[in-house]
Amino acid sequence: MKKSLLFLFGLALLASSSASAEDVESADYSRFRFAINGGFGHGTARFPEDITTDTRSHLRKLRSGFQYEILGMYYFSKMWGVGLKYNEFSSNAETEGYVIITDNGTKYGRISNDIRTRFMGAALGHRILGKKNKNCLLLNLGLGYLRYQDKMIALPDQATIYGGTFGTYVGLGYDIRLFKTVSLGFQVAVVGGVLSEVTENRGGSKQKITFKDDERKGLGRVDFSVGLRF
Repeated sequence: MKKSLLFLFGLALLASSSASAEDVESADYSRFRFAINGGFGHGTARFPEDITTDTRSHLRKLRSGFQYEILGMYYFSKMWGVGLKYNEFSSNAETEGYVIITDNGTKYGRISNDIRTRFMGAALGHRILGKKNKNCLLLNLGLGYLRYQDKMIALPDQATIYGGTFGTYVGLGYDIRLFKTVSLGFQVAVVGGVLSEVTENRGGSKQKITFKDDERKGLGRVDFSVGLRF
């Protein structure tokens, strides 16, 4: 995760240093930017080593899913702006014939998970406008709250597991102007966060679960998306 963040940040700094004086000196630019993105997300957290083959296979299904985000920015200068970001990732998986070993013996059944993670926070934006300000390269850094929720059904218990933690966001994108006020954008982003505790709700009975340092749940993810900017 740290390597991904450093890689994206390094790319943005390299692009910034190569911007021409003509691009920087132009005074005709938009102060407001509203973006809607959607695409593919893939989790980067490692699996625990002491899990069964069935569990590992099921967790692999949950790694990938759909994500979308909404971003509003105000640029107080040509290159720098601030704003608000909302990002949501969803994944689900179902496994029939799932095996679990208990004190009373071996059981078989269905297990399913419906997972949502939501990032809400403030964003700092840096952009490099191209010639005539038609296209631009963007770097967005975000800090905020990362919410996790898992609706789980297992053999045949049902539970909702949820929690929240501090979240980070780094996105590198490129906008191509289609019309005067509409652009097509492409973006790769890294979302980061680690859960140290969750709450488990089983039929109204709630229980708080605190993880050990080596058991904390990683919510790291890489997103690839495309969208429109206004």
